[in-house]
Amino acid sequence: MNIFPIMVVLFLSAHAFAVSGPVGSTGYLVDYRDSVIIDKHGIKKMVSSYHASGRTIFVPLNTASEWSSFVSKSHSQVLVENVRSVYGSCDLGFFG
Repeated sequence: MNIFPIMVVLFLSAHAFAVSGPVGSTGYLVDYRDSVIIDKHGIKKMVSSYHASGRTIFVPLNTASEWSSFVSKSHSQVLVENVRSVYGSCDLGFFG
């Protein structure tokens, strides 16, 4: 039995219905060309994904050091911005 067609359908289905959102309390998924506001461990930032792969990125939020490290050392195709300078006191996105 050739399972390749089944794997292709499952792979495409997963990407067709991917949605930015929290992954338990460990992190947040951000879809390609999507932006979310994350307020966790006293750090509030807007994260936008423009990664060349077109894949969903994982933002680690389990500990303050993980989130702080992501903010300070994010990939060149992942934009991390201060929220106040962009949207004022907008209350959108993920608040953990």
